[in-house]
Amino acid sequence: LGGVPVSLNKIMAAALASKGSIGLRGVLRHKGVLFIGVGWGGFIAENLILSENRQWIIERFGEDNYIRAYGGLSTAACASIGYGYLRHGWGKGPRIRAPGLGSQVAAFALQSTGLIGAFMLMPKLQVPVELGGDAPANTSSSPQTQIPKASGFKLRCPMDFKAGDSSTDSGPARVTRHAAFWAMGFVGLGTAIATPFATEFVMFASPAVFALVGGLHQDSRFRRGMGGTLTAEREQQTSCLPFVALLEGRQSWQALAEDLRVKSLNVALGVTVALGLAVLRRGR
Repeated sequence: LGGVPVSLNKIMAAALASKGSIGLRGVLRHKGVLFIGVGWGGFIAENLILSENRQWIIERFGEDNYIRAYGGLSTAACASIGYGYLRHGWGKGPRIRAPGLGSQVAAFALQSTGLIGAFMLMPKLQVPVELGGDAPANTSSSPQTQIPKASGFKLRCPMDFKAGDSSTDSGPARVTRHAAFWAMGFVGLGTAIATPFATEFVMFASPAVFALVGGLHQDSRFRRGMGGTLTAEREQQTSCLPFVALLEGRQSWQALAEDLRVKSLNVALGVTVALGLAVLRRGR
């Protein structure tokens, strides 16, 4: 997965020999590829630079200006991605390949993996109104809005984010300690593998690049105590790249299978949605 940029070059180079292809230079100059690629590149770069230099920027320019810069740059990057995809890349653009059955099977496997992880990370639903006394019971990491009433009712978030926390070494964390990043990355890679268009390949392969770069950078920052912590024990027991800890025996496949059995509904939902996406691709 770390070779996604190399794979992109290989696939686009193959377009040179394709019948009716506009050539590699033409692909790279296509407006959709350009706007999407620049947008994703800028998004990754600004996240790396601003998060790495967060304290220095805040001390020099103030927290409000830091937030404005972060928000402004992220908005500009997302606008470039959105414009490139919606205007020049949604179901169109230079054709770089003709996906076959193997691509469709790989796409389904990747998207199933990502969606299962995403559904397992989803917070548990809870009743948004809680009965209690005057002292609130903080059962969730999400903020609670309390309304003083004689009846003792109080409002709380309908999603219990604590229940979806992946900080413990179970479920998706057995696969990677950056499960949220890679859930998005796997779903995107599945779409990228199955599309014939260069624009959509760049659009949907980029989240995996973001997951790889962002995960490595977050680990680096946490080791230095910047924004979080990464203990030696946790680093030894888990892996940044998906499935590495399992393949090296630092995590148990049997334990992962048990986690999947316990959350079989989440697994079923992930597979079902992946099947739905496969059906939609066949209809394009």
